[in-house]
Amino acid sequence: MTTQSALTIVVPVDAEQRPALRALLQQAGEDPASNDLVPFGLLPGTHFGRLLILDETADLSGAPLRPLVMLMADVDGPADAYLTRLVEVAGSGLDRLFGACDGYPSGTP
Repeated sequence: MTTQSALTIVVPVDAEQRPALRALLQQAGEDPASNDLVPFGLLPGTHFGRLLILDETADLSGAPLRPLVMLMADVDGPADAYLTRLVEVAGSGLDRLFGACDGYPSGTP
């Protein structure tokens, strides 16, 4: 029996980058299987893959919550092996996606 894993990555978005990131995700959504951001169709064993932005909101006490970008996938096999393959297939797309997020490295030293 094949082991399945669920992968979820959630990262705060730089508010100034959110419009460009939303446009990038919209474009990728037109071809989820083979877009140049995260081509889920080129990642064997992917049962479900999704990229989305969670807009800013407030928690139950009214404290503000920042916007977030989320990558989710349900996959065959261990999550760490999938992450390795994800970086091999979509490394430059991941840089563009998470480059709009707080604290993402801007380049190599």
